Amino acid sequence: TYTSTLSDMTPKQAQHHTIDLFGEFEYQSWQDLDLDRKATLLQAVSDYECLFVLGCEPVVLEIGSMHHEDVLGEYDYVQRRILLNRELVQSGDVEKVLETLLHETRHVYQRNLVDMYFSLQGHIRKEYRDLLAFKQAREYSAEFEEYCHGETDFDRYYDQEVERDCRQWAEKRMREYYLCFVYPYR
Repeated sequence: TYTSTLSDMTPKQAQHHTIDLFGEFEYQSWQDLDLDRKATLLQAVSDYECLFVLGCEPVVLEIGSMHHEDVLGEYDYVQRRILLNRELVQSGDVEKVLETLLHETRHVYQRNLVDMYFSLQGHIRKEYRDLLAFKQAREYSAEFEEYCHGETDFDRYYDQEVERDCRQWAEKRMREYYLCFVYPYR
């Protein structure tokens, strides 16, 4: 279990700290790291995403065995933790590991958006009810109520808006991380 390392830093300090760590996300460097170091780096990325990009409280990161071997990661809303597949982190491609983490971190945001929406129920003025954020919160909430895991029906799982949003977010953030943090320092 790994916990937040950035919560006591200013946004600028956290950004510099995260940039400093990103040299270790190059393929060759990643393969040479032990599991604890990889987990520390991944927790820093998760913290940065939560605190300074998505506006959420950081969550705990765990590396462990998954309930199904094909699952790369999952966000446990009740325990507020991201679980990443140990095999993926130990010997997987660094880009796939980072993409999985960013995907699961987006689920943290989605759940926070739904929680915020329900905490404001009855207090949202009529002219604001159709704002995109509220529409998304309603849609995410409905999907979370009837959530389909990939082991039972992969196509249905893949087509859920919450999963589509996470895939798009992870792809976007991967491009930004590599363009801003990794490639300039080669």
